[in-house]
Amino acid sequence: MSEIETLLKDKLPHAYGVAILGITLTYKEETGVFELGDKKPCLECKKIGCNEKMMKVDSADNIITVVEYEDYLNQFKKQDYGKGRRCDYMMFDANDHKVVFCDLGCYSEKYVEKKRNKTYLQTSDSLKRFLHKPCGKDFIDKFNEKVLIFGRRNPDGCTKSVPKRGDAQGNMLSFMMTPMNTSKHAVSKDVVEGVEVSFIIVNYPNSYVW
Repeated sequence: MSEIETLLKDKLPHAYGVAILGITLTYKEETGVFELGDKKPCLECKKIGCNEKMMKVDSADNIITVVEYEDYLNQFKKQDYGKGRRCDYMMFDANDHKVVFCDLGCYSEKYVEKKRNKTYLQTSDSLKRFLHKPCGKDFIDKFNEKVLIFGRRNPDGCTKSVPKRGDAQGNMLSFMMTPMNTSKHAVSKDVVEGVEVSFIIVNYPNSYVW
């Protein structure tokens, strides 16, 4: 098994007293530029023309492991290990440079601040779940940077209709609704359980550069 499989399917659950057979873990390795989405809200939305993505990541020549963390943790809802808040994804690179806990959402400007606070709790609680056990803390400590990310898309910027060929007015409307004028990042610093972290809001379609 890979290091992350050994940690999340064996060491960390056992450290929390979990004795569940058949633990599943979905993860993949990404390079180049890739995009992430959140299946549940996208299934409920389905705006025409939306690509159902909420975050774009530029790996900057790194190999990034992307773990579907919320799906993984949902297996333990009846266990102490599964209690509390959780984020959508966990990501880290092969060079031990950076580990990221990321939650995604599609929110208009007026809801961003409220969701920002919720996302901070979801991502920081996900980090704490590692820090509270020696095997998890050892894994986190080897990374130079620890980052919490709110990957946010503005639903008002989603195309609600697909302009027709030659429809200049429709194409201009589509262009105006594309969220290109949103700020790229909003960054703050904090300390979680003695660990320095950066909390970043990344506005789609801008890229988070690793």
